[in-house]
Amino acid sequence: MFTGIIREVGTLLEKKTHASHVSFKISATTVRPKPGDSIAINGVCLTATEIADDGFWVDLVAETLQKTNLGELEQGALINLEPSLRVGEGLDGHFVTGHIDTVAKITMIDEHGLSVAIPDPYIKYMTPKGSITINGVALTIVEVTERANNVTVALIPYTRAHTNLGQLKSDDRVTIEVDLIARYLEKLSR
Repeated sequence: MFTGIIREVGTLLEKKTHASHVSFKISATTVRPKPGDSIAINGVCLTATEIADDGFWVDLVAETLQKTNLGELEQGALINLEPSLRVGEGLDGHFVTGHIDTVAKITMIDEHGLSVAIPDPYIKYMTPKGSITINGVALTIVEVTERANNVTVALIPYTRAHTNLGQLKSDDRVTIEVDLIARYLEKLSR
């Protein structure tokens, strides 16, 4: 479980392709997982597999590569990092599982915020003042334009400076996790 509050922006130092998976070496100075720890990488829950002096390694299997945009990242990419929530820690953001629902394309980004084109099956979970996680960042939805499947969020200067969202541009693809409560409410109402 995560909160969507990014603790560090790391850098993809190395990317290795193996027969059954891809491995990333990610730089980190303050986020220091132990082997076996869960860590959110751009919002994707992964496991730290090996620790190095300048960061740590994670493995991405076929399902992760298919359902996220992580396989598209190249060496030097900035990556949002969040260690898993520990019992007794404050819940500053919102409930985030790290189980990505979809990938969306940025349709607009300016000094006020950004908009993403949400694929059809997921737009039903979006509501103004509701929660969304973009690249692992917990955000509040400002506007939903259902006919265009567009969702807009505001970005404060702190979020721009302390996450990789400030580096994004139109047409970039980002990971999306819908609000956990909205997903469960929809399931219960069937």
